[in-house]
Amino acid sequence: MNSQTPQQTINLEELGVTFVIPSGWTPEIQDEYMFLKHDSISGLIVIFENKTKSTNKLLILANKGIEDEGVALTSLNDFKITSENTVIGHYQGVFMDYVVKAYAIGKINGLGSGVTILAIAEPKDFNDILKDEAEKLNSSIVFKEVKLSAKTQFWTNRLVGKSLRYFNTKTDFDYNGNTSTGISDKEIINLFNDGSFYYYINNQSIVQSETLRNENRSSGDFRIITYDEISYLQLFFNGNTLEFKLTLNSEKNTLLNGRRYLVVDRDD
Repeated sequence: MNSQTPQQTINLEELGVTFVIPSGWTPEIQDEYMFLKHDSISGLIVIFENKTKSTNKLLILANKGIEDEGVALTSLNDFKITSENTVIGHYQGVFMDYVVKAYAIGKINGLGSGVTILAIAEPKDFNDILKDEAEKLNSSIVFKEVKLSAKTQFWTNRLVGKSLRYFNTKTDFDYNGNTSTGISDKEIINLFNDGSFYYYINNQSIVQSETLRNENRSSGDFRIITYDEISYLQLFFNGNTLEFKLTLNSEKNTLLNGRRYLVVDRDD
């Protein structure tokens, strides 16, 4: 009897893409990543979005490698454009504390988004079978019109065009009533209707009457998206992504990564 996991069709409406997971692979979603594990094939396949408009740009990014928490992959300098919307090549490095080799397929829709597929295994287990499975998945990809989920629409209506503000102040005094230690945090995220944002952060700390300040300003594009029923606010700037998990507390106040933010009209 064949007990392999049957193939599954995945429809990611908010990314505007569908694809078929080959038989034998079981998907698991963690934040913006989908991990596939097989019944008998060593290694795993990782699927995630890339926000690239051209294959030339995708090729440049691929050759720069991939760095994230627990991930450091270096290009083997064999990346190439194989079609008007696809780039392929190999990486080596570290993935979740394991030394690995990876086969990468980057595919774009020409409108500013796409999908990257990584077939990853330890070097001794990396083979053409794993690569062929990634190619099967790649050949099934179909791009289509983006459709927002009800949760994404809820957060879009609640936050876009508004200013999100976080304030936190704590002060301790010495025996003479003077400030000895303290912190003051201020964050402002303005979300504009055209999809751009302005982010201001000011952190101050007082230690033995000495004030330390950290002030930063950023701007770029933002997106609200929902993965596996969990919604996120993503800020894109200077090649970086800052992500906030969106939730409500019992009083229906807005929380970003568990911290309460005031949602008010912008004063710009």
